[in-house]
Amino acid sequence: MGHSVGEYAAACLAGVFSLEDGLKLICQRAKLMQSLPQNGMMVAVFAPLDTIENAIAPHRQSVSIAAVNGSHHAVISGLTATVQLILQQLESQKVDFRHLNVSHAFHSPLIAPILDSFREIASQVKYHLPQIPLISNLNGKLVGDEITSVDYWCRHILHPVQFAEGIETLQANQTDIFLEIGANPVLINLGRRCCDRQSRCPEGNRGLWLPSLKQTTEDWSVLLTSLGELYLQGVAVNWENFDRDYDRKKVELPTYPFQRKRYWIDSSPIKLTRSSEQFWQSLLVTGNLQSDRGLSELNLAEVLSQQEQLNWLCLYYLESAFEPLGISLQELANYSTEQLIERFDFKSNYQQLLSRIIYLIKSRELPKQKITEAQKKQIEQQCSKFSSLIKLLERSGENFIAVLQGRKNPREVLFPNGSFAEIIQINRELPLAKYHNAIAQELVRKLLELLPVGQKINILEIGAGTGGTTQALLPLLSSTNASYTFTDVSPLFLQKAKQEFSQYDFINYRVLDIEKDLIQQGYELSSFDLIIAANVIHATQNLSKTLNNLSSLLAPSGQLWLLELTQNSLYFELTFGLVLQEISDLDLRQNTPFLSSQKWQNLLKLHGFIAPASFPKTDDCEQHLIIARTKDNALKTKVEFNSQPQQHPILGDRLNSPIKEVIFQSLISLDSLPFLIDHQVHDVIVLPGTAYLEMAATAAKQVFNGEPYLIENVSIQKAFILVPDRADRLQSILSPHSSEEYHWQIYSQNVDRPTDWKLHATGTIKKTICQPIDNKIELNEIYSRCSEQISHAECYREYRQRNINYGHSFQAIEQLWRRDGEALARVTLPSKIVTEANSYQIHPVLLDACLQVIPFALPPESRHQQESYMPIAYERVRLYGHSPDTVWSHGVLRLLKDTMKKLLREISN
Repeated sequence: MGHSVGEYAAACLAGVFSLEDGLKLICQRAKLMQSLPQNGMMVAVFAPLDTIENAIAPHRQSVSIAAVNGSHHAVISGLTATVQLILQQLESQKVDFRHLNVSHAFHSPLIAPILDSFREIASQVKYHLPQIPLISNLNGKLVGDEITSVDYWCRHILHPVQFAEGIETLQANQTDIFLEIGANPVLINLGRRCCDRQSRCPEGNRGLWLPSLKQTTEDWSVLLTSLGELYLQGVAVNWENFDRDYDRKKVELPTYPFQRKRYWIDSSPIKLTRSSEQFWQSLLVTGNLQSDRGLSELNLAEVLSQQEQLNWLCLYYLESAFEPLGISLQELANYSTEQLIERFDFKSNYQQLLSRIIYLIKSRELPKQKITEAQKKQIEQQCSKFSSLIKLLERSGENFIAVLQGRKNPREVLFPNGSFAEIIQINRELPLAKYHNAIAQELVRKLLELLPVGQKINILEIGAGTGGTTQALLPLLSSTNASYTFTDVSPLFLQKAKQEFSQYDFINYRVLDIEKDLIQQGYELSSFDLIIAANVIHATQNLSKTLNNLSSLLAPSGQLWLLELTQNSLYFELTFGLVLQEISDLDLRQNTPFLSSQKWQNLLKLHGFIAPASFPKTDDCEQHLIIARTKDNALKTKVEFNSQPQQHPILGDRLNSPIKEVIFQSLISLDSLPFLIDHQVHDVIVLPGTAYLEMAATAAKQVFNGEPYLIENVSIQKAFILVPDRADRLQSILSPHSSEEYHWQIYSQNVDRPTDWKLHATGTIKKTICQPIDNKIELNEIYSRCSEQISHAECYREYRQRNINYGHSFQAIEQLWRRDGEALARVTLPSKIVTEANSYQIHPVLLDACLQVIPFALPPESRHQQESYMPIAYERVRLYGHSPDTVWSHGVLRLLKDTMKKLLREISN
């Protein structure tokens, strides 16, 4: 079966005409169509067929239905002006539609002028009866000898494509494998929807739908995956032809007997356990397939464009809100939140909201002139699909200042008269909500398919609210052994949900605050197989605490599905941002309530979840569905990481060895050293170079029995990357040159790859005499020279701009003063890790913060280039004693003899 011009390819394969005649027909058809005026358009309309037919009935001479792709999906085609008139009528009926990118109005009356010319060409072709069953686009039925007539192919140009009828015919004939040949899987998505909605499709016979190519995936990956699925379904594969493009060479097998072990695939299906890797991989494959299918239909570029228009609309409302206060948008971007709160009597609990809005305004190019009312109306017209959201934005903009000043309750703005109707409608309008709900539905289907028959599954939805996600999933669970717990912090939401979902008798309705003690709220730990949270976890004050609670509710091999915004926007902040509580983990989230999909995955790994994945894979989408699972035995893994008692957290123990080298060994992981999660370069967790210095200092203290020592010529050869949920072995090897000098090296090894050692750092340690500090620094003199002051927040904002993300544990600079060539900072170990300080000579965080001063000594033209700088060598390091929690760091730039500019750090207590 084909679709429109696809029927020419299908007819050729069925033997209706030769390849040469097929090419002749399709080329001449295209040439004739391109000769027509480009005065038409095609639009996909998502409504019942009778609604669409009634809308176009008065305009049959210029507009027609071009394709019927489902019971609620048809394409109309015709004269542009008339189609636009019809769309206005459909829009007033709240009908959704999408413009198609085409050159002409195919399958419409506008094509009629070329019929005589095409008939003449079609008369030159020799036709035959199909040699294999072929379904016609004209009626969706198996075709007979009518396809051998010229009249059939002339009607094919004008008449609508009856794709939905064709899918129903295939289903009625027990077709269960559907393979689409094309550059992107569009038709299989349409076909699946037909099967889901057609009551006449046999239950349980939804079929296997396979693509040949995808725009978002490498060609061979798609082809081989689909070929493998066909093979598993018993389809005969010509392996000789498949392999003929590759040279093969026969080899002699060993003559000794092999150990005999059966690896054959059993013919009967095997139900996988939830803890098996195959179970999880099957879910990931399903999620990726549905994600790709949805993207091909979503038209992401159009969605992103409309979302940007909504942000411009927010600028209009913000400008209108602050204009009576005498502030323009440009001026607002230069205010501090403290100034705004003090000057306009804003409530202090909105400080974070103001900070985020100012950040979003600064991050975009502002209009040079005020957005006019006409421009505002134009944006509203372009974003007419978001009419409910636009209505909410207008109400929020009008009440924004009143909310900030405490004169208006933000919940009254979001839920006027306590009604949820508008919020429910907004969720229905948002294309991404439909897209992600479809992925969640497919994941639930697959999850139920993989579970043994009759096995109960306990599902918990957190912050279910108005039930947008709930509504999408409940029909799939109604005939299963499922228990669904619908929770929210507000009893009002629970009351509304009881009315909405009264037909489902397997739902429990309970209050749950995921940030509070779970046992006190009456919840049993490790009792849920699946937890779903749609756009709610970002609203908690502390993500780490929340994830710990989520993990404790999940049974072994339980699953967590998070639907989360992964980019911030003005239209979120102007609406739902009004009721967002203050965030306590600002160091993690950094001027946004949200994390990127990759940061979500890293955070989940840090909190004991394994194999996280997100849908879709592209970062362009502002919302992602992130899934992860708990371990079979998380405690066992953590014990393995920490099974060796370590005298030093990073250096570890000295090994007993008969050789002259001194060897220290440790196991390093984010479980044993969680503060390292806050040291990220380009979103990769990197062991700071100061950790090597601390290892060298502790090793020197041991081998020299506490006598004074010097660390020299340190060179960092390779960054050490920490991977969440994995332990790596570190070895420090000291090779003696004499009893008073050692060459040291630091190697790492992935414990799963025992032969894979990597060299990270080298240097020299040697015994020395105790010398007093030569250059005692007078702070007052440095203050007088370094007059430019930089705040803690500004300091770490600049680092983020260079893609160096210091989390709270590494933000130890309290205040910094600078001038070109020199900088001074007060550095204090963060309170959360002060208790660890006694385990180190100088805590790597404290020393790293001292080195963080370096870029601020650079001249402005170099400092603001947003380059990422990391230390790769240390000429000399001397520790005079155990460091206190607070130190001063003084950095200067020196011009060395070879005239190359280098950075020299001089650290003094």
